[in-house]
Amino acid sequence: MHRSCIEHIIIDGQPAVAFDTGMDPRAFAKTRGAELLTQQGLEIRWTGKQGLLTSGKEGITAPSFSPGEMHPWLPEGSREIDGHLWIWGREVPGLPLEEYIAQGGKTALAAFVSYVRALRHIEALCPDRIKDMTILPPLVLVVPGEKVFFPPRALGERSLRSGVHDRRPEEILEQYQHPDLPDRTGLSFTVAVLAYRLWAGTFPFRFMAIPEKSRGKQKETLQHPTQTTEGAAPGMALSEWTAPQIDHAIHQIRADIRDGLFEPIHLAVPGIDGDLAQWIEGALTHSAIARSPGGKKAPNTPLRDIKERLGTAPGPTPSPNGGSEREELPVKKALPGQERDRAPSLEALLEILEKSHHHEPAAFIKPLTEKEQETLRKEKERYLRFQQQRIKGNRFLRRNRGLLIGGALSLVALALFIASFIRDQAQRPTTKGMSPAEVLTAYYTAFNTLDHERMSTCVEGKTGKEDITAVMNFYVISKVREAYEQKVLVLPPEVWMERGKPQGEFHVFGISDFSIDELQVEGNEAVGRVSYRFWYPERREDSAPLEGGPSSSKEEPAGQFNLHSTPLPPTRLETSWVRRQDRVFLTYLKDRWKITRIDRQVLETSSPEAQ
Repeated sequence: MHRSCIEHIIIDGQPAVAFDTGMDPRAFAKTRGAELLTQQGLEIRWTGKQGLLTSGKEGITAPSFSPGEMHPWLPEGSREIDGHLWIWGREVPGLPLEEYIAQGGKTALAAFVSYVRALRHIEALCPDRIKDMTILPPLVLVVPGEKVFFPPRALGERSLRSGVHDRRPEEILEQYQHPDLPDRTGLSFTVAVLAYRLWAGTFPFRFMAIPEKSRGKQKETLQHPTQTTEGAAPGMALSEWTAPQIDHAIHQIRADIRDGLFEPIHLAVPGIDGDLAQWIEGALTHSAIARSPGGKKAPNTPLRDIKERLGTAPGPTPSPNGGSEREELPVKKALPGQERDRAPSLEALLEILEKSHHHEPAAFIKPLTEKEQETLRKEKERYLRFQQQRIKGNRFLRRNRGLLIGGALSLVALALFIASFIRDQAQRPTTKGMSPAEVLTAYYTAFNTLDHERMSTCVEGKTGKEDITAVMNFYVISKVREAYEQKVLVLPPEVWMERGKPQGEFHVFGISDFSIDELQVEGNEAVGRVSYRFWYPERREDSAPLEGGPSSSKEEPAGQFNLHSTPLPPTRLETSWVRRQDRVFLTYLKDRWKITRIDRQVLETSSPEAQ
């Protein structure tokens, strides 16, 4: 059984218009269907003097520009019919607009004009009402030139989803409504879809189901409307559609609308009036990406892109003799009521229809010469090729946006890491360009500054590991205590002696009296002998040295300072020193001198009592 989404029935002997809720009374009560009885529809009537759309003898009867009368429509009751609950209200004559469009001809154009004028009337006087009523052509009743009825949105769409029509409700909803521009902002898009169907005989965007067995195996391809058949796959009945197929079809048609993937009407209908084609294409493409989130202007529309590349208008402009003045025409200026950054207005469309002096859709189409047809064919090939490349790129970016963003962030992080590593390496101390004497001086003077990084740079491998570990641990411990106690706790020997060897809650750590007594260099090898006095803190109660400090890999004699990870003891420490003589071996490795071995000898020790 197939029927319209809206029916004229008899209730208690009186005509009425009714909507099938698709529910039995029990389901109606459970789903709070009573709310459907409170919503208003709207009827637009023109009772003034009728005018002609054209000045011709057989012009289309249409309402004048004077305001029409708006009459609210309210449901008056419900009635169970064939197991379903129907909601009805006062009779409103007319046929669904989509039936007129399917028939074509003069009446279809008149119904279309009445529909556009009614929308323009509501848009101008009460735009807030648009969100409460449905403007879908299968639900709108029209008497051309007299009245247009817009049912309540929820009630109309409930009837649309009752599931007994010749098309799936999802198909009707998705083909006429823009997924991102609801209500008033999508008016031009809905009207443009209807106009495209009136002149091209088909929908600009197709709702297609792919057979379940092959859907998962197919690679994603862009199929243009000229390459596909309308509706479901051939041979598929509505009952054969599965939920995944419906979801896939919805996803696909929404992607097509957002991307503007349709055949421009000036290519689908060669010879169509240029202004009309420009309005339809502008509404379909501009509405598709009219505004991006945040209110910013969206990128250029697909047709604008192709026009700028090709330098052609949507269609040829006929010359008085029936031909075309030029093979390719410049892009036309905006239509009246149409700004570059706004979707084409309904007023602009009405002006195009009124000034055309045509009363049938076919009259808007002029025959083309062979040369013009060839020009259009070439333009179509270029356009389709360009459009497919653009949309494939856009969809690839959308589909892999997360992956691409993640990859870009990873590259940025890697670049920052590499830059930081290079900068850190460049700032680190080095012995490149230094002589053996300079390397020795750098190593031993680093005791006083607690510069364990410079000491590590001067040695090769694990040489001097005990020295470096002692300096590093003393540095960490002293800095932690200094941060906590807010005062300097470590003094180099030279500073301590310059101040007169004061006593206090600080420690003396480092070397003094440093000298290079001998240095022999032969080729890539060097041997030096250095002497110095090493200062360190020592406990008063225990004459044994603290563990951890500069030493060689060999066992050190008594008096050797060794500081590992043990923190400074809370007891008071006194300053002590050890006089040493180190035999140091250096090797020229690659491009710099490095210390490869240290043989240490303790010459003299001192205790606090001796001082």
